[in-house]
Order: sequence, then C-alpha cells, then structure tokens
Amino acid sequence: MNVIEYIFSIIEDFIPIILLLILLYKPTEFVLASESILGKLCAVLLIIFYTSLYPINGLLICTIVILYYQSDFVEMVLNKHEFFEDDGDVDFGHPDDMIDDGIYVTLTYDEKSKTNSKTKMRAIGGPLVPH
Repeated sequence: MNVIEYIFSIIEDFIPIILLLILLYKPTEFVLASESILGKLCAVLLIIFYTSLYPINGLLICTIVILYYQSDFVEMVLNKHEFFEDDGDVDFGHPDDMIDDGIYVTLTYDEKSKTNSKTKMRAIGGPLVPH
C-alpha cells in the first residue's frame, strides 16, 4: 500500500465522523452551509471522491445526500432560522395605539429620543406591579 492510498483510506474513514459530529453539534450552521453553493459543491465532490474509491460506496453516499436534501429536517431548520432571524427593525408603534390589557406589557414612549421601551407587568389582585 503506497502513501497516497493510505492517506485516502484515512480521509475516507474520518469524513463521515466529522460530518456527523458537525451535524449533531451545530445543526443550524450545517444546514445553512449545505444550502449554499459551496455546500452543494462539497456534496458533489464528496460523491465523486467516494465513487472514485469504491463505486458502491459512491452510490450509497449519493443516496444519503439525496435523502438529506429531500428530508424535512433541512426545511424545518431553515424555517426555524428565518423565524428567529433578527433584522433589528422592530417597531412597537406609538403607545397610544397599543391596547394595554394590564397583564403583560406596558409600553412607554420617550419623546426626546423617539424610542419605545417595554416593561413586563403582572397584575396581582388589582394594581399593576413590575415583574
């Protein structure tokens, strides 16, 4: 066994372990990276690499990649990421326009800085007290 074949065998053994660890510990980053052009190129290169070593393994990797991209897991993580993405542009409106039910939120408006602030309040037997 020459040196290049030995290096390829080591790479072949460690790629699935590394990918699985990244998927388990950083699923959002893994999905976002796999949805990029570079991530899809890496998937194709991974298929080509395993096919060049053993065609059956390449077919297996190709099937796994297709199932991964067609699974609901990718769509679920992307939807969750879009839902929690903070664009920094939250507008509470003017406090006079808000309906205050006296249970959870009281908005105050500062005329000088033109900003809103939110205070959590909870009703305890009558008057509102800060929570």
